[in-house]
Amino acid sequence: MNFISPLLCILVFSGSLLGISSFAEGSFDEDLKEVTLQLKWKHQFQFAGYYAAIKKGFYREEGLKVALKEPDPNSDTVSLVAEGKAEFGVSGSDLILQRSRGVPVVALAVIYQHSPLALVAKQGTHQLKQLVGKRVALEAQSAEIIAMFRREGVDESELRLTEHMFHPNDLLREQIDALSIYTSDEVFDLRQAQYDYSLFSPRAYGIDFYGDTLFTSDRMIQSRPDIVESFRKASLKGWDYALTHTEEMIDFILEQYGSRHSREHLRFEAESALVFIMADMLEIGYMHMWRWRHILNTYKSIGLIEPHRIVDFKSFIYKPPVPQDYRRFYIVFGIVCVSLLVVTNIALAFFRLNRRLKVQISESDALRSELEQMAFTDFLTGVANRRYFVQSLNSELERIKRNKTDMALIEIDLDHFKNINDTHGHLFGDNALCHFVKMTQSILRHNDIFGRTGGEEFCVVLPGTDMNGAKVFADRLMIKLDETPIPHETKKVILSASMGISNVRLNDTVEDVIGRADEALYEAKGAGRHAIRFKVLED
Repeated sequence: MNFISPLLCILVFSGSLLGISSFAEGSFDEDLKEVTLQLKWKHQFQFAGYYAAIKKGFYREEGLKVALKEPDPNSDTVSLVAEGKAEFGVSGSDLILQRSRGVPVVALAVIYQHSPLALVAKQGTHQLKQLVGKRVALEAQSAEIIAMFRREGVDESELRLTEHMFHPNDLLREQIDALSIYTSDEVFDLRQAQYDYSLFSPRAYGIDFYGDTLFTSDRMIQSRPDIVESFRKASLKGWDYALTHTEEMIDFILEQYGSRHSREHLRFEAESALVFIMADMLEIGYMHMWRWRHILNTYKSIGLIEPHRIVDFKSFIYKPPVPQDYRRFYIVFGIVCVSLLVVTNIALAFFRLNRRLKVQISESDALRSELEQMAFTDFLTGVANRRYFVQSLNSELERIKRNKTDMALIEIDLDHFKNINDTHGHLFGDNALCHFVKMTQSILRHNDIFGRTGGEEFCVVLPGTDMNGAKVFADRLMIKLDETPIPHETKKVILSASMGISNVRLNDTVEDVIGRADEALYEAKGAGRHAIRFKVLED
């Protein structure tokens, strides 16, 4: 008996090292911890990172067996996780809205640095106010759409809200008037159906929020921190893999999760996702307290969160555990015991550590500056976004009231831009927007204000300029666009624009000036486009 026991131990130990399948295969699945990830939408490339973590065994390596659960039309992902019906979930920036109301949720990682959520309506809908009293279908997590409406003076109670069916069919059949969509998803269906539509993006109204965010509950953080970190680690590893193996993941989605979307649709979604995830600029999963605070303050400013509500960001934003490593302590202790020379080496090591910390702090400051810049600029073209442009225009109005000087505003809309996107593709459309910005900036003065106020809409403020000067500027820009086509494949594409010009009176508000320029712009479009029109009022 004394001989058999050691022998048995050796056999068991050897089997574990060599990975003997007869020993491990039967028990491994039983050892996996089962958890559920509650998705916010139906299966598609939007969740490719989680599929990759399953397919490549990243969850299994962390001891997890993960079930992915689609939502019901009326389900609330945040509530399901908070109530313990799922351990993890995917939500949007309204996650902080729920946290401010006391729902115990924790943001683990931001996957989409910019939200693709937008509102699509029937062609001819130029303003959100036109949807008052109309049938609007919003998905469960649409707080930023509500925020966009409120910023334009429309309360959601003024809309006829209807059930969202996870597909734009109701809009195509004219059973509803507007629908919340992901520009990385349903836009493909609308184009395939050759449906003419108007698109309203919250980003055009200064609401540039995070998109899909992986989250869990306070209960999971406190009771199972090991599972939380393992799940987060494997999920991010999955996203790293999915974004560099898109065709493989598209095959896997079609094989394992049905053919709700075609291969071409999934490719469109994958290409769009790269733009919003920004993996080439930021580490997947990156999030910053400053930007979450900005999102919270935006919700407060439009009344979706009461001003007195406070969020403890330290508990809302997940901090991965820092692994403890005692080797340095033993090395230092041993060196100190050996000789004074080693003490000198320790001092040198501390010097190097201090230098690395300074570099990290410098990088952190640079990143903070970059995030602050992102809050005020359009990420594609680099010019002022709508929110910052309106702030700058308001400041200029105050200045001309003091100095009693001239000022003009030009509202510009690129002609038939939807046709450019449909004919040449979105990537060319993005290049065309950047080309237009470059042409405009080449004739701007240092004190002029230039911003992107919509998808293909821009505004220019010309301080110290009367209407004649504004016309000269507009004519120069027209000529610049005509003379500088954009090379594309075997041909060249010429951009054209319609422009509406308004003067600025001493008692004007921002709404007065933009409203007149908007009227002039519609007159320019009505005149056949590629035209300039004026709206002038005397003091």
